[in-house]
Amino acid sequence: MDNHMAASWCWSKKIDVNEKYNFFHIDRHYDLLNGSVSDWVGKLRELNFNIVNSTIEEYVNAHYMDNRFNKKTKIFRYDNYITIFAKLFPNLINEKKFATHEDGTVPEDWQQMYQVPFYDLHTNLAYWINETKENWIVNIDLDYFFCDDNNGIRYQIFTDEYIKNIGKEIFKCLGKITVITIALSPSFCNGIDNSKRIANLLLDEITTDNWVI
Repeated sequence: MDNHMAASWCWSKKIDVNEKYNFFHIDRHYDLLNGSVSDWVGKLRELNFNIVNSTIEEYVNAHYMDNRFNKKTKIFRYDNYITIFAKLFPNLINEKKFATHEDGTVPEDWQQMYQVPFYDLHTNLAYWINETKENWIVNIDLDYFFCDDNNGIRYQIFTDEYIKNIGKEIFKCLGKITVITIALSPSFCNGIDNSKRIANLLLDEITTDNWVI
């Protein structure tokens, strides 16, 4: 996907929402916008929206009328999809690991997450996942591998080898992963062609299938 706005829809198609899962988030940003989460969930309930049974069109178009501006406002966004999902299924996510640039804020009910340092991610990811009882949801945004300068120029800050090593780590623990979502985020990765190149570095290690994005 372009950004992670639809990630929770993808999870709902692969997991059993009555089970517990661990959650691994690899992303430049926390994606944990929380201020209006109760309102968003309330709007979904007013709409009788069921994420498990929804189509992708119903998901991305779920909206409410914002009377302050007299316009339709979409409920799911690239920065609130995790907190909405967790609110819809409060008993679903158990252990939380976040590898980020610490961009954004962490709500109080997410303070128990483990903040993964970059120097451990490419060597210990498989160990962390394989040692647990629950299966995992793995959520990757390729913008994790980039930063920008004061002029808005994006730079790849991790080598191709580092990115490939993360793919190798994921391959070692695929049996414990129920679903993987990958956001290309071309606007943070110097364009869609570069995003595709980075995605293919990962996928070439994660699977033996002939993936070409």
